[in-house]
Amino acid sequence: MSFLLVTGKIFLCQNCEAKIQIEYEGGAILTQVGDKNVSQQIEYSKKFGQPHDDPEEDGFYLYDEDEDFYLYDFGICSKCYFETVFSKNKIREESNQKIIEGYQRIFNEKNKTLESLVDSIGKCIEKRISNFEIREMDKLIGETFDPDFGDKHALLSKKKRKLNKMFQEIRDKVKAYFISSVLNDELLGSSINSFNKSSLEKWADLVGSDRRKELSVFIPFDISQPENLNDYIQTENTVRRPIEETSKLDFYHQQDVSLNKLEENIVIKPKDIEEMINPDFILKSFKNRIEKMIIK
Repeated sequence: MSFLLVTGKIFLCQNCEAKIQIEYEGGAILTQVGDKNVSQQIEYSKKFGQPHDDPEEDGFYLYDEDEDFYLYDFGICSKCYFETVFSKNKIREESNQKIIEGYQRIFNEKNKTLESLVDSIGKCIEKRISNFEIREMDKLIGETFDPDFGDKHALLSKKKRKLNKMFQEIRDKVKAYFISSVLNDELLGSSINSFNKSSLEKWADLVGSDRRKELSVFIPFDISQPENLNDYIQTENTVRRPIEETSKLDFYHQQDVSLNKLEENIVIKPKDIEEMINPDFILKSFKNRIEKMIIK
């Protein structure tokens, strides 16, 4: 949750040691960069310096880190990339860039597809909950469900306590059950399967006969684009935008990426559906449904 007073960002080239400094819109604004990044940025400031003498008052300039492909790296500037990397192995670099750019296109298509399914997924889960029958509880919890909780003459208050306790224990099972219902829905399942089939075909065409398990690639990042500065969440308090005058310029991060991992990322999986739904809403709605059926 930690906030840092952020004014801009500095991209440090590890080859020529050039510092590319950009300013963010709004100047020094408290930005939610996360606990880890606050401590790291203070360490980097001591090591590499800050444009302001008093960054805690005038705002910090962040040193660039990139975690999209699982490793940290400061990177190299565009000039050094083309002079020291691209020029020495043009064919390899063009092949790598083609794969990474293709991956990013397919991954963006995946996100757009998921966004287009949000309403349908919500309606599917709501319909499934409203039509849920008590006899289905055996399958959901994986054992015989007793709606009386072992006491046919129990008071309503006792039944409610038993029900609340049970729902605390089956929370994950409830979530998994309704995610499965989304995947098994005829229309939603067809849309997801169709997208996954198309994505894997595009990936196969993109990779072709390349049998490398890993690529050592240089990922370009346009420093004039908005960026989420938090590793775990994205809100209006975590995203900062460079000022309009910022030049369009690529900064490169060297990363070792697994082709198998990239292939896994381009298909829609149960985990992707899980991240789109509100488990507390599902649990509350489903609990209300069961309560109406067994507590009378």
